[in-house]
Amino acid sequence: MMQKQTTVAACVAMALGAGVTASALARQTASPDVERHVAAAREAAGAEHPRFFDYLCRAPQPRASRPVASRARTQPTRRQPPPRSDWYAEPAKVFDNLYFLGTRSLNAWALTTSGGIVIIDPLYDYNVEAEIIEGLRTLGLDPADITHVLVSHGHGDHYGGAQQLQRQFGARVLLSAPDWDMMLANTGSQPKPTRDIEVTDGQQLSVGDTQLRFTLTPGHTPGTISTLVPVRDGGRSHVAALWGGTAMRPTEEFYTRYVAGAQKFAAVAAEAGADVVISNHAIFDRADEKIEALATRGAGDPHPFVIGEEATQNMFKMIQHCAQAGLARLAR
Repeated sequence: MMQKQTTVAACVAMALGAGVTASALARQTASPDVERHVAAAREAAGAEHPRFFDYLCRAPQPRASRPVASRARTQPTRRQPPPRSDWYAEPAKVFDNLYFLGTRSLNAWALTTSGGIVIIDPLYDYNVEAEIIEGLRTLGLDPADITHVLVSHGHGDHYGGAQQLQRQFGARVLLSAPDWDMMLANTGSQPKPTRDIEVTDGQQLSVGDTQLRFTLTPGHTPGTISTLVPVRDGGRSHVAALWGGTAMRPTEEFYTRYVAGAQKFAAVAAEAGADVVISNHAIFDRADEKIEALATRGAGDPHPFVIGEEATQNMFKMIQHCAQAGLARLAR
């Protein structure tokens, strides 16, 4: 069983920066345009996306500048991985063909097909063994069946485990070309997979009986990939929308690209009838809460992850309004 929401939120706050409460947001939004977009985002978030709203619509937090000596360092410094007790979460079956293999704050997914297993966002190098490889075995699946590893964007918390899966199981690794470039140029300590498949906008990946559809949504990174994932619950089919990049940077170019990407993927998701939202961080899709609800789901009860097409589209509306609020803050 996963840890309670408060524990998960604390872990995510360390990884992404703490969210703020609605009252704190109100104090930060003096401009009428900012207030209008924040209010519209809050309405779109509703009861389904409150944690995502609190994180995304907050005013940018100032960053402490690093010392010059630190900025000039060219060799990566290997940090000691945190203790297992800080990040480990139990694996879980979410749909008939989709499994959670993440940590307390990071989501990783395994999609099973008739042609093998697709891993989505393979975590850090220090927890890929425990969460993904051993997690699959715990769930009765064989990690040797991993055929593909999709990395939504080129940040170390999502690609760090890809190299091991590539080397150990011969898995094909997928990133967009801009994010391959960004990742391979990164001097950070996370290991990097060998350059492999370059995902293009609108590309589809067929693995056995299953087809994933990719949309490039630049913003969070130059080539963030957002993905439609077909899932099944008993005799019913659903489509999950995974918005690939979440945190925003306070620049006009970023906010503009973020809005355009959300509009683009929203249209793709609407056409496909997407009625499920999943993410690469629990704070954005409430995976921790929903997996706990699955554990007590009775026969005939609704699936916690199936939120409907309207609520899925509302997430994209919220994303756009939060980015537009960011633009309005810059104009003040």
